[in-house]
Order: sequence, then structure tokens, then C-alpha cells
Amino acid sequence: MKRVNFVPLLIVVLTLSSSNLSEAATNIKTGAKCSKAGQITIVASKKYTCVKNGKKLVWNKGLTILPQPIFTANPAANNYEWEVTVTNYQGGIDPTLEFSYSFAVNGGMWNLFSKSKSPREKIVVNQSFNLLEIKVAVEDSNNQYVTSPQFQRLFRVTVVPPQGTVSNNSSSNEATSLPAAVVNLQGVQWRNEPGYYIGSTPASRVLFRWPKPLDNNLRGYLVKYENTAMFSPPCDLSKALCEAPRRVDSKVYKRVINDPSVEFVIIDGLIAGSSYEFTLYAVSGGTGSLDSVTLPSSGFRLFVLTSGEAVPDAPTGVTVG
Repeated sequence: MKRVNFVPLLIVVLTLSSSNLSEAATNIKTGAKCSKAGQITIVASKKYTCVKNGKKLVWNKGLTILPQPIFTANPAANNYEWEVTVTNYQGGIDPTLEFSYSFAVNGGMWNLFSKSKSPREKIVVNQSFNLLEIKVAVEDSNNQYVTSPQFQRLFRVTVVPPQGTVSNNSSSNEATSLPAAVVNLQGVQWRNEPGYYIGSTPASRVLFRWPKPLDNNLRGYLVKYENTAMFSPPCDLSKALCEAPRRVDSKVYKRVINDPSVEFVIIDGLIAGSSYEFTLYAVSGGTGSLDSVTLPSSGFRLFVLTSGEAVPDAPTGVTVG
């Protein structure tokens, strides 16, 4: 029996493409021409997207990027009441912004204490604890959602609120109304599976496996991938015109795995011999369909060269080429 070795993936940090850097250096503004629909460029904390307007490609009006909330958390003398102030949203608060204040005790489930238009809140913890964690999230009318780093305080003596202390949250399960947490999977391994045919077209498939994260709120996994291979269109010699190289397939694909107990997935339907860029995410908490979860625009990505296994001979009666 042939032994199959799993090869650990090399994880690299995503960087801005050279095209984005060059365009960001130019005078990008609303209505100015751009070259590729869907392209995103960030200039002075504003995100511009190249969109089609009639027959032209132009930069849209842009979207101001929400900064990550930075807050201070100061306890009252009793330690179960905390004054939380978001310090970098003090001046000229956008009326469309909404702040979500949450806490967790003893490493357990996050409790949504309140949602407010104010960058200040008094969190009242109604559970006994030795470890307290607090976080704040901000959301705007464009569905941008940014979460603060977590504040953490460990107490030597258990903090016991008075009996009957009531907080704003109706139950600990209300935390699931917050968007899901999405993290990159670690320790991923991969191997090329034997190639096959889709009709008369050879195709490849890749198997990924990973150690299951230790997370009681784990809901499933998401796989995002795209073909990074490029090709150069033929030149029009009559006009001495050559088009710039472009993607073989510019579509971004996503596979949803709704079972948190799964520890591997096979991605098939890949173009044989192409280079693909994969990202695997674990999804924790939140509500709604995993397919609607917003994936980070940056992070760690996994690069895999597909078609490591030879594609078998074409089926009888199928002509290839």
C-alpha cells in the first residue's frame, strides 16, 4: 500500500499587491477612472472600490474605515461595577454608530451587556468571578463591525455581587446576537488527491486536515480560495497592442462546513496545474447562516500548488485537447 505523507503548509502574511500600492500613491477620488472592477484601494483611512458606472470603471464615493475601539475600564470600589469609556470615539460621534458592550467571567461565554449610541457605559456584572474580561465593538450603517482588544483582570479573591444584582443583559445566550468570531486555523496539513475529469476537462482536488480547536462555541469552518495563476492574452499585431496579463479565473470561492466536529475537507473542481491561494477559518459564536459570515480582508493565507498527482487517462470515448 502506498504511503501518503502530509506536508505542513507554509503560512505567510498577506501583503498589499504592487498594483494597489501604485494606485494608492496616485490621486484617487470619487468618480476618477480605475482599471479593474472590484479592486479596493485604501487612501487616508478611506476605502475606495472600483465600480462600473455605465460603461466606465470609476472609484466609488469611498467608505471611511472604522478604527478599532480603544477603551478604558475602571472598577468601582466593589469591583462588580465598571465604567467603560471608548477613548478614540469621543469627538464628533457619527450618529449611525452603535457600541456593543460585552463581558465574560472565568473564561466562559461572552455576555452582551448592552448596545448603545454612547461611547460610555457602566457595566454591572451579576455573576461571581475571579477572572473578568471586557470588550467593546462598534458598528456603523454600512455594516462595518470592529471589535476592541480584550481587557482582562484577574482577582485573588472572588468578587461576589450582592444578591439580586441585575445587569442589562437578559441572559448569557444573548451574546450570540453578536457577529461570529472568525480565526485562522493553525496546524493545517494538506495533500494532493488523484486528479479526475469533469467531462473532457482534467481537474484537481486537494485535501486539508487540521486539529480541532478547543472552543465550546465552535460552529463550523469556512474555506476561502482563489486561483492566482495568470495568463497573457495574445497580442493584436495589427495594432501593436498587447493586453496586460490577467487572472485565469478571477472568482473568489467559499466552502461552508456547518459541522464543528469535522477535521478535514476535500476541495475539488480545481483547474489542473494552477496555483491556488487558500485560507481556512474556524467560526465561533454568532447567529445566522455561516455562509453570511464576513471574512477578514487580511490575515494569514495558505499557498498550495495543485495537481501534484498525475491526472489519469481520459475515460473511454472522451477526447481531450
